[in-house]
Amino acid sequence: MDPRTQDLIATALQHVDSETVIGLTRSLISAPSHTAEGEEQAADVLEEFLQQAGIKATRQRVEDVGVNVIAALSSEGEEVGLLYNGHLDVVPPSSSMPYPPFDATIKNGQLWGRGAADMKGGVAAMACVRPGRWWESPPGWSW
Repeated sequence: MDPRTQDLIATALQHVDSETVIGLTRSLISAPSHTAEGEEQAADVLEEFLQQAGIKATRQRVEDVGVNVIAALSSEGEEVGLLYNGHLDVVPPSSSMPYPPFDATIKNGQLWGRGAADMKGGVAAMACVRPGRWWESPPGWSW
């Protein structure tokens, strides 16, 4: 990996509270979203989290599919933009899962539940990495 990328990742991780990421991930997992109706529950969780963080969030309904949560941070002038992209829908639960799919079980330091890896954990991580002053000039980078 490029050293500048490593520096950027290290800097970003200094601004992430892992307990917040885990908590949001667990809340998202607990909202079954393998149907369009269920996706609304996960969208509720994400939208509320973003709004509490002071980030404007809106919804875009997609007929017969579900809902998108669109969040935006304001910028001024020619500041660099940043786009996060993820999804809240998951595949239906399976009887072969080692733990209940929507319980968000932590066992041996691992979080288990439908969507933990694809992609509710990723969405939670993105929602918790909020660009701020640190993002404007990370070490070794110039925009």
